[in-house]
Amino acid sequence: MTGRTVAGQGRPGRPYAYYLLLLAPLYLYVASCWLVEPTSLTGSISLSSLIPMAFVLGLFLMRIPRAEFVGLVKRLGVEFALLSLMLLLCVLSLINHEEPFRAFRILFPCALPLLLFVQMAAVRGYSPAAISAVPRAFVLAALLFSCLPLLLSSFAGGLRDMIFVTHRYKGFFENANQHAIMLAVALPVAIGELVESRRARSRCGWAFVVLLLFYTLVRTGTKTALLVSLVVCWLFYILINLRSYSPAKRVLLFGGMMVLALGVMLFGLQAAEAIDPTLGRKLRMIFSEGLFNYYSMESRQVLWEEAVRDGSKHWLVGAGAGEKVGGLSHAHNLVLNYFRGIGLFGAIAIGLLCVAIVWRGARKGYSVVLGRPAPGDRRRWACYTAAVVYVICNQLSDSFGPTTIAALWLVYLPAVLSERPATSCARARRSAPSPWPPSVAAPVPQAPR
Repeated sequence: MTGRTVAGQGRPGRPYAYYLLLLAPLYLYVASCWLVEPTSLTGSISLSSLIPMAFVLGLFLMRIPRAEFVGLVKRLGVEFALLSLMLLLCVLSLINHEEPFRAFRILFPCALPLLLFVQMAAVRGYSPAAISAVPRAFVLAALLFSCLPLLLSSFAGGLRDMIFVTHRYKGFFENANQHAIMLAVALPVAIGELVESRRARSRCGWAFVVLLLFYTLVRTGTKTALLVSLVVCWLFYILINLRSYSPAKRVLLFGGMMVLALGVMLFGLQAAEAIDPTLGRKLRMIFSEGLFNYYSMESRQVLWEEAVRDGSKHWLVGAGAGEKVGGLSHAHNLVLNYFRGIGLFGAIAIGLLCVAIVWRGARKGYSVVLGRPAPGDRRRWACYTAAVVYVICNQLSDSFGPTTIAALWLVYLPAVLSERPATSCARARRSAPSPWPPSVAAPVPQAPR
């Protein structure tokens, strides 16, 4: 047992039992992220908040060379530096805190990626392929714990009462907005798998998954996540297929997607009203009266003013990480929420973190569409796009809350950790065979004198 490796992917001499011990809490955490309320222990702490404590096992079961581990840390140097700064500011903000326990709302989202990184780095030492499978496990969990209960609720009235609040499908989350954010992150990952599928049966299966996830997202009744997913996924599907399609197919792709966009603009509101009359009515109100005249935006502006006022009084370390704003858990604005909670430098840090995530996604998109993509780059780009969707959705809702923060790092970290080092990419290009016939005539060998 001690010498057994993992299906040809692990490194020789690594015990298989250690590998399973590392995978178990990781995949258990993926599942628990979709079961917030059923696994709630005290009403405020759920199993998904406690499982990351087990990721410390990765430090003791780490079986990768020190130089390789340092290289992985350097890949995320900017993100880790910003997260460490925010952790420090969270601790300092306790001097102004009335309810110190509420600092968990910012402490946990800052500590989680560090713990997840240790666990994933340890798993990568046994099987690099296992890291790339984590985003797919995230989508599978969405199907099992989100889409399936929605289908079963049509036959089980008790289940419907548990997972619905009025017309909105909240699933096993505290509210429907959190559920919608999780589904919005899963959609680009599923589209990436659809594009990467080579067999017709697999493509049909993933297309069904995308439609099912999108339908479930509509049933949550959340407007921001729905509109962001529509726009981002529409653009992503067009761009990710450009390199693999012939010119004729590209014309068909553009034509088909433009017809789809036109159909959504003409009949989208009617379709939304048919699926969910309340959601359709709210969307019609937004498009007719304007976003900033919508009643929920007016109430949020009051929260923003209070966040600015409280943050200005304690601009250095904040008024207290995670404290309520206007009686609510957050200010419904990511940067202002961190400005109020942990001060000016915390607001700058969270803004730079969002920029770093979006920059990685844009750079990977450029390499896939216009550059020289490496194997697996399209799946990585799908994960980066999912992370960008999370960042956009959290600007006005949830504010990187502990309930949904797993969605960001469960797709972002595997993409970063599965990247090939720059040196190996350059070595691969140098070793690639030169094109034939060569563009420049080869020199004629001279006869020896």
